[in-house]
Amino acid sequence: MLALQHTCKDPAGAGNKPYITEMHGGRDNSQEGAAAGMTHAFIVGFESLADRDYYVNADPVHAAFKARAGEVVERVLVVDYTVGEF
Repeated sequence: MLALQHTCKDPAGAGNKPYITEMHGGRDNSQEGAAAGMTHAFIVGFESLADRDYYVNADPVHAAFKARAGEVVERVLVVDYTVGEF
């Protein structure tokens, strides 16, 4: 998962460069017991909604990752947000 930050590249961008601005994650270690069965979390950051949309809908590297991960990942929960918008 974390390698996607370097392997997902925008073909429309200058020089076919990576477009994910940040990616980090880890295993749940909360003592609250409110993870609803989720064991890992990841944050993926983008410069724009257009970059996010490309990642979700068109990036072939991300699509291949999802296909492989689907063989071992039981459930995925996605929450999209814009920093500072409530």
